[in-house]
Amino acid sequence: MASLSSRERVDIALSHREPDRVPIDLGEGRQTSIYLEPYRRTGESLGLGEMEFALSPRDVVDRFDERFLQALEIDFRRVGLREVPEDKHIEPGGMLRDVWGIGWRKAKVAAFWSPVEHPLKNATMDDLHKYPWPDPGDERRFRGIREQAEYLANNTPYALIAKEPGHMYGVLTQAIYMRGMEDFFVDLALNKEFAVALLDRIADYHVKLYGRYLEEVGEYVQIVHTSDDLGTQMAPYFSLKMYRELIKPKQQRLMADIKERTNARILYHSDGAISALLGDLVEIGVEILNPIEAAVKGMEPAVLKAAWGDRLTFHGGISQQQVLSRGTPEQVREEVQKRIREMGKGGGYILAAAQTIVPEIPAANIIEMFRAAKAYGTYPLKS
Repeated sequence: MASLSSRERVDIALSHREPDRVPIDLGEGRQTSIYLEPYRRTGESLGLGEMEFALSPRDVVDRFDERFLQALEIDFRRVGLREVPEDKHIEPGGMLRDVWGIGWRKAKVAAFWSPVEHPLKNATMDDLHKYPWPDPGDERRFRGIREQAEYLANNTPYALIAKEPGHMYGVLTQAIYMRGMEDFFVDLALNKEFAVALLDRIADYHVKLYGRYLEEVGEYVQIVHTSDDLGTQMAPYFSLKMYRELIKPKQQRLMADIKERTNARILYHSDGAISALLGDLVEIGVEILNPIEAAVKGMEPAVLKAAWGDRLTFHGGISQQQVLSRGTPEQVREEVQKRIREMGKGGGYILAAAQTIVPEIPAANIIEMFRAAKAYGTYPLKS
């Protein structure tokens, strides 16, 4: 097959057919992105010198130097909403306060920010109505995004992703961050009226914001990025009954609204052992699943491909914990070859790191991941 443009390659893979090679991705801002230190080290190893970048509110690269993406032959480019000053207010003592009122603190020995103050922790039903919710129609977030998407669609060969808004965390995850995980899970079991009211308010925001977002970029993008963590490393957070009664209807509402506004496919991120929920996710409109963590119970790539490969495209799959951070370039190459063999047949696979690339990962392993993807990802695949 003659070499395709990235957009053509991705469209074929998403249609569960085999293009010229497996598409490859490196994200911006949220899942599958990269922290600043390995970004700079990798750029130096590629001979790029000083690179442009922008950071998300929690210090992950949110805009790449175009030369970096071209050097790694990434098939995707992203358009995203603009930040507003309220997204990142650093208080005395180092607490980050976001636009929702959630307090985040950075770990002393790692790059990660964690939510540590939950503004609705002790809230009553009355407090939900009085709370100063952010405005989903804040026009500052939408300035220039149509022009950016139109330019990329008409002047570049890349597949386009409407990236997940950096100030949102999924309907369920947002509720957990606002209330605190323990308290919100108690709500789901014992205080359902409050839990449903909180989820409804958050879903209202998500639907209105994605709706306005897709008014601007929906005709230009091939993928819309969403997320909501649903499980631990061993099992879903809750029973199927609880998920279907309380969480699924809110997610379904968002997915249905997205589908009304664009022909793009929905990429959904959830960490954890969620194999029991995949049928429900497919039912509500999820078409691309990320991150594909091979070491997580029930999420083995070959098993997922056999069970869901005709209905889901898989995005990710290259282990950060087991291979990228601890392995040699040769072991990275073996991992890439194995993942392509397990998930690439018949299309429906986009190769990427399973999670955002953390500071300790060597540049050599990052570069080898993408070089190996091109070496082993050419169709027809070698057995």
